[in-house]
Amino acid sequence: MKHIFSLLPFLSLFCVSCSTAHLHVRSEHYSRQDLASYAMDTPDPRKTSADFGQRLVIHWQVTENIFQKGPLELVLSVKLKNGEEKKSKTVLTKREGRTFYPIFGNDYVKKGGLQSYLVELKSCGKTLTSSQHKLWVKKINTASD
Repeated sequence: MKHIFSLLPFLSLFCVSCSTAHLHVRSEHYSRQDLASYAMDTPDPRKTSADFGQRLVIHWQVTENIFQKGPLELVLSVKLKNGEEKKSKTVLTKREGRTFYPIFGNDYVKKGGLQSYLVELKSCGKTLTSSQHKLWVKKINTASD
């Protein structure tokens, strides 16, 4: 009986971790050298495309209970180095998975690429969890008369 009470803190921690939403975001650079066809020196039309630069890799996971309650979505706010801010929403059809947000072409070459980001995992319009870049700051709007 004494051993059961010593396990209670660990069991309660396990149950709490099962009832939350998880979100992991990382940014990475990618180039032609990241293609398997580049390493194996095989033909690939992607080697000549301009779809290279940076990307956010986003992993999410929620419990079945949270997923069944309502629509699940990712809300992304991305700031580029030229000061421009881009926003997007993605409706999620699975309770766990991975997606990418590419930053390439003019957004990478002419606008400088990624400066910072904020990614929110929402259910029924309510934020379950979020992840932000260490340089992310919320924009301050001042009212001018």
